[in-house]
Amino acid sequence: MDLIQSLSSTINSNKIFEIVIDKISKMEDVDSCSVFKVDDAKNNFVLKYLWGAKDINGLSGFSISVPDIGDSVNLKVIQEMKPIVLGADEIDKDRLKFPYFWPDSASQAIVPILSKSILLGTINIGSSRIDSFDEEGIEILNIVANQTASALENARLFKDIGQNAMELSSLSDISKVVNSTLDLKEVLNSVMKMTSKVLEVEVCSLLLLDEAANELVFEVALGDKGNVVKEFRLKMGEGIAGWVAEKGEPLLVQDVKADGRFYKKVDEKSQFITKSILAVPMKSKGRLIGVAEAINKLEDKEFSERDVEFFNAIVNQAAIAVENAKLYRSMGDKVAETERLNKMLYDEKSKIESILNSMAAGVVVMDTTGAIVFTNNSAIEILSYEENPEESRYYKNLMQLLKNSVLGKMAVQKSEKMVLEGAGKDVKVFNTKISLIKGLDEIALGAVCVLEDISEIEKLSELKSDFVSQVSHELRTPLTSVKGATKLILRGSTGTINEKQTKLLKIMSEDTDRLINLINDLLDISKLESGKIKMKKEDFDLSDVLHQCVETVQSLAKDKNHKVSEKFNSSLKVNADKDRIKQVVINLLSNAIKFTPSEGQIEIFARQVNGLSEVCVKDSGMGVPKEFLTKLFEKFQRADNSMTAEVQGTGLGLAICKKIVEDHGGKIWVESEIDKGSSFFFTLPG
Repeated sequence: MDLIQSLSSTINSNKIFEIVIDKISKMEDVDSCSVFKVDDAKNNFVLKYLWGAKDINGLSGFSISVPDIGDSVNLKVIQEMKPIVLGADEIDKDRLKFPYFWPDSASQAIVPILSKSILLGTINIGSSRIDSFDEEGIEILNIVANQTASALENARLFKDIGQNAMELSSLSDISKVVNSTLDLKEVLNSVMKMTSKVLEVEVCSLLLLDEAANELVFEVALGDKGNVVKEFRLKMGEGIAGWVAEKGEPLLVQDVKADGRFYKKVDEKSQFITKSILAVPMKSKGRLIGVAEAINKLEDKEFSERDVEFFNAIVNQAAIAVENAKLYRSMGDKVAETERLNKMLYDEKSKIESILNSMAAGVVVMDTTGAIVFTNNSAIEILSYEENPEESRYYKNLMQLLKNSVLGKMAVQKSEKMVLEGAGKDVKVFNTKISLIKGLDEIALGAVCVLEDISEIEKLSELKSDFVSQVSHELRTPLTSVKGATKLILRGSTGTINEKQTKLLKIMSEDTDRLINLINDLLDISKLESGKIKMKKEDFDLSDVLHQCVETVQSLAKDKNHKVSEKFNSSLKVNADKDRIKQVVINLLSNAIKFTPSEGQIEIFARQVNGLSEVCVKDSGMGVPKEFLTKLFEKFQRADNSMTAEVQGTGLGLAICKKIVEDHGGKIWVESEIDKGSSFFFTLPG
């Protein structure tokens, strides 16, 4: 009970051994006693306390390794984990292994100190009495050993708790340092300094991986020779740090001189003596970023597995600091780049807005929600609104056009004339060009509209049309008289004419016809463009009209031995101006006959396509040059080849066809290839 009370008063292991020896020495018949402690790290027995020996000089810190114990009784205690009692004969045999410890004793007892079947040490007692240790005595010694083990375990637990508390506190402090600043050099230096103190080592160093060179570079090297150490770079696999980096696992070397992986050049250059090293890899998301080293335990102690675990935890915190710094650097670069791009975009936006605001044409931009995102100064003036655009009728029409573009109800591009009537007789005409804005993935982002004031152009066009119409009327009357007079003379109504006169009069008649046709075409195009010709739409069967047109040109086709074939459905219902559609078809058929050499093929097709009636007139003529296809439907334009040079024409026929078809809401186009003929298409709504 006295022993228990004494042991409960301390958690110092050395004090515990001292108390045990003191109490045992006071027991009856005890002449000597000693306590040995097991050192697992070194695999040996260390003498902690000795009482009653004759010669104790030089025994302080005495230790003996387990392999050196040999076949002594102590080995039996280690193996069997139970007390052993020795007689005088057995004692004499064992003195060779443990000299000086055994005075002249008649009996000896060796009792193991056990904790959960783990040997912590032994209590060795000598007595001058023979058979001093009976069952009761051994039982008492067992109780003493158990109490000693319990006290040692409590001391160990207390030490572990203190160590855990210190380690947790240190990790907390390191975590605070890691999160206190983004200056990587400052953080790593602080972490390594704290690590040196907690691990009780001389110095710490930290090497980071240079991915480009695949080498380890000293980022932190504490101590007086740190700057010298930083001059070195280690390749993967070179030195202990290089080995750890290559293998990706911790390495504990208690004696670097005995390890061939040790890189001696650093010590040679820095004059630092490395004895032991603990090196652990620094990783982030499984990727190596460096290696940390703790060098030389103080007081010649050795690194433990606990040191490995704790150092690894510290290095994980350091890895966070490295990644935070990289992330911060990356974010800083991205922020700088974003700011640069934003400034560039702002400058570009300002430049574009300045350019657009300086334009005479109006510009309006709408996004996919139907909201106006930009309107330049000219557009505001053109749309005639200051604060409330909804009050502008023209604005509403324009918004509907733009919304149709955004919602995909119209083609990517569309041009349309719009008339804005002002006060009195002030009329403004604008050419409205709308284009769909698309992103890289072809998804609509909005629509842009350019408003071009063509009022003056329209006035000039109207004046031109009026002039052409008036001149054409003035010319047609005398030409009709000339035509009539020429016919009368050719018939002989005015007397007999000779062969030469007849020939000249025929030339005059043909030229008169050509002039009359030109005047008629000029009148037609002028009236169509000015809107004076109103389409008289009615429902009719397009097939019948096409057949009538073929019959009309049959005489022209026979003159050149052309074969004209028809291929269309028996019933193609359309709502259109029948006479104007006839004019278009006859014009296309006549052109096909004119520009196709003798013995050629002329075909006319018609069909329903997506709710539209599509008509095609195909010939086997010389074709139209590719570069001329886009100009073919413009006024006074004719393809430049040997065939067209021989055929007379005004260059207005296709322009008239285009205007008639478009006024019906249709479309006309041509497909052609040199020496392979041409195909003229047009469509009409059903």
